[in-house]
Amino acid sequence: MTAPLTLQQQEDAYLARLGERVRAWRTEHGMSRKRLAVASGVSERYLAQLEAGQGNISVLLLRKVARAMGVAVERLVREDDTVEKPIALIGLRGAGKSTLGAKLAASLSLPFVELDRAV
Repeated sequence: MTAPLTLQQQEDAYLARLGERVRAWRTEHGMSRKRLAVASGVSERYLAQLEAGQGNISVLLLRKVARAMGVAVERLVREDDTVEKPIALIGLRGAGKSTLGAKLAASLSLPFVELDRAV
């Protein structure tokens, strides 16, 4: 079993993913780092650190970078897994969907709804 990540490891991983999203957006839209530096007023060196996950960028600087790229800052900071995705358990009667569903919902801190009771 793998030990849970420390808070510092979680923060480092988040900054790395943020940097990856910035670099991906910039390259997908054909923008050089130099052009982004000029447009945002953030140094090219700092942008390189950000994209490498080494720069703990302030909200205001990230806002400048996002504006220069023409993207909402929310799209850069939001994790993909923060979007709620419904989970449906489908199976035969008596297969344990209610038991498993309740446990899954509790582990994810989500509500559990049995459709036959809600309808």
